[in-house]
Amino acid sequence: MTYRELKNTIKDKLTATSGEFSDYEAMLLLARVSGLDRAAVFARMGEEAVFDAAALDAMIARRITGEPLAYILGETVFAGCRIFVSPACLVPRADTEFVFEKAAERLHPGSRTADLCTGSGCIAVAIAKMTGCSVEAFDLSEEALVLAGRNARENGVEMQVVFRRADVLTDPLTGAYDRIVSNPPYIRTDVIDGLSREVQREPRLALDGGADGLVFYRAILSYAPSHLKRDGAIVLEIGYDQGDALCDLSREIGMTCEIFRDYGGNPRVAKLVF
Repeated sequence: MTYRELKNTIKDKLTATSGEFSDYEAMLLLARVSGLDRAAVFARMGEEAVFDAAALDAMIARRITGEPLAYILGETVFAGCRIFVSPACLVPRADTEFVFEKAAERLHPGSRTADLCTGSGCIAVAIAKMTGCSVEAFDLSEEALVLAGRNARENGVEMQVVFRRADVLTDPLTGAYDRIVSNPPYIRTDVIDGLSREVQREPRLALDGGADGLVFYRAILSYAPSHLKRDGAIVLEIGYDQGDALCDLSREIGMTCEIFRDYGGNPRVAKLVF
């Protein structure tokens, strides 16, 4: 069986689970079990495939149950950074890269950033790596923080990012920041059980935003404004239907809120400034 034939076989097995992404995921699995990168696999498409058949069968079996591919591979890519992941954290998604982009605007090596609900550390690591600024990152999960520390080392920013265990429902911040960013839990409690099998494999602690999905926003906005520098900003990932609510919350604390749509056209980022 050639690499091309094997890729197509994997794709067929994944189609029911992965849909339009089955070809992409088949390439990632094929690269992993053959010990090659994707470019090398492409170059060998017509050649006889050499691969670990047992490992491939095990990974396909996990994927078709709805387990996120990133958990199976143990890593993903976020904003050009290699990010290790596990069931202790959310899988970094392309939508959140847009949050990183808005948060990183006009930051520089002298800037100071706080990342609340850091999870895998993907936003903190990407900001530190791309802007050179220092970051304090907070999360309640010790397992997630261990993973985040590994990601900082992998991307060479372990001297720029400090990870701290904290419940962000109460103020963990110290001093003043140029940017306070967060991708907090924001899904309504009653919606979670109706989400896809894949999302339900991710930690509920990182999904559940309370009865109206706004618990973490209210908490963060109760203390974050007092920690902003004069020209600082709070940048929050939001759900597609939460823009109006964030604008209302911002007015209550005397801040201006601008909502940005992601590349899919959905409201994704709330940026708050004085």
